[in-house]
This record gives sequence, structure tokens and C-alpha cells, in this order.
Amino acid sequence: MPRAPRDTAAGLFHVTCHSVWAGTLFEDDLDRMELLLELASTVARFAWTCLSYCLMTNHLHLILDAGDGTLSEGMQLLNTRYACRFNQRHGLRGHVFAGRYGGKRIHDDAQLVATFAYDANNPVEAGACESPTEWEWSSYRGTVGLGELASFVDPARVLRYFGGNRDTAVRRLRAYVEGS
Repeated sequence: MPRAPRDTAAGLFHVTCHSVWAGTLFEDDLDRMELLLELASTVARFAWTCLSYCLMTNHLHLILDAGDGTLSEGMQLLNTRYACRFNQRHGLRGHVFAGRYGGKRIHDDAQLVATFAYDANNPVEAGACESPTEWEWSSYRGTVGLGELASFVDPARVLRYFGGNRDTAVRRLRAYVEGS
């Protein structure tokens, strides 16, 4: 049976990528930095807006606003370039990602902030930390002002949902995410 066609229309997407089998997608912080560098390059090349990212040990989450027809091409480039670097660095061959990336359309702002909270809390649910503010491989810390926000991340749409000035929006966002 053929695969269902990808949703290629412009819009917001929750993107997930998993390591091959139960393996490790990131062996160390250098691997994570390599992925973030490739992500920054891909965001610029395809004129995406990256609203957030969260890098776990064996998978990653992205929230992307992608233009018409760009998500598949961009994700193919991102995953291929990262896989090549990963394999070269670790002396491996073959697949790094388990199948195609997952890309679910986000239909409205309520779904956006729920997805954002889910991604931010993923390290907490996995037992990697006690609070999403502790996980350094997520854009959440930068979004709420507790760390540097990567230059390719723009959480403005998420913050707008919570209204008020930036401080008020951040306070409301933290209550929503950390109270989840």
C-alpha cells in the first residue's frame, strides 16, 4: 500500500524525528550543536519560522511555520546533512533516522500552545530533569528569558497567545507550561 501523500501546504507543523530503532540520535553535546547548526541553516534557506525546538537523546521536536511546498524538502536536507555528519563523526554507516519525519499540521493557536507545552515538558516526562527550565537543549529556556534564545527561533506567536507585554506573556506562558 502506498504512503499517504505529505501535507505540503504552507502552515504550522509539529515535526518529530526519531533515531533508528531504539538507538541514540545524539551521542553528546557536539552532536546536538551540529543539529542546531544544520537547523539554523535550513530555517534560513527555506525561510521558515522556527517557533521552538527540543532535542532529546533519541528524538527531537520542532514547531515550524513552513512555506508552501518547503517542509519536505527542508526536512530531507536537514536530516540527510545531520545523518552524514553523525555517521562520519562516529565512524558509522547507514540510517540514523527511523523512517520519515513526522509532521502534524497545527490548526489553531490553542493547539499551538498545547504542542509547545508538550514539547517543553518532554524532558521532564522522560525523567531527564525536574522542570523544563532546566533542559538546555530546548528553546524553552530562551523563550522565557532564562537563557540565550537561538537566533533562528522566533516564539513571538506563542507569546502573543498569552497577551500583555512580554513580561506578562512570559509569566502566563510559564504558568501554562510548568503547570501542565
